[in-house]
Amino acid sequence: MTDQEKQLRSRSNKNDSECCSGSAAIMKELKALNTRLDRMQIDLENKVNSRIDSMQKQVNSRVDQLCGSMEKLIAENKDAGLKEIEKATKDMRANLDTEVELSSVQVKIAVLRRESKLNDNERFNKVYVSSAKSHAGRLLELNFRSLIRETAVGKDFYLTGNGRLMKRTQSSRSVAREAGLGSD
Repeated sequence: MTDQEKQLRSRSNKNDSECCSGSAAIMKELKALNTRLDRMQIDLENKVNSRIDSMQKQVNSRVDQLCGSMEKLIAENKDAGLKEIEKATKDMRANLDTEVELSSVQVKIAVLRRESKLNDNERFNKVYVSSAKSHAGRLLELNFRSLIRETAVGKDFYLTGNGRLMKRTQSSRSVAREAGLGSD
């Protein structure tokens, strides 16, 4: 081996030893940094938790104050509030409408025939059955029926429940008789 080769080997061995000692130093520093970061994280979590606890105490204190104020207002204005609630309830019940759709013509006829008996029952004495058609619509339909009956072929036609003019057939007459409607 020549002197140059010996010098090269000695330099590479020296670099290797420096490299190993340098990486150990870096590892030590990284461990120290990790420990420091863990402590900082724990400190931060403790500060956040203490801040949350402080805020919860403030909120609970404010809620207690508001509850006390509300209880005081309720106690002072109990009668006025009760009267307002009763008035609102009465108004709502007065404006309450319910629509009922009946399954057949026979059921509709039976319900309308018994409608006057609702007032006899205390539970239903404020129930009113009103027509689905307006007063003007009923008058128009009644006048139209009268005009049809007065014509020469008026007995051959009838008005359906929705106001449509239809020609009478044998089957429509038998359906009308079964329903108890008679002939128009």
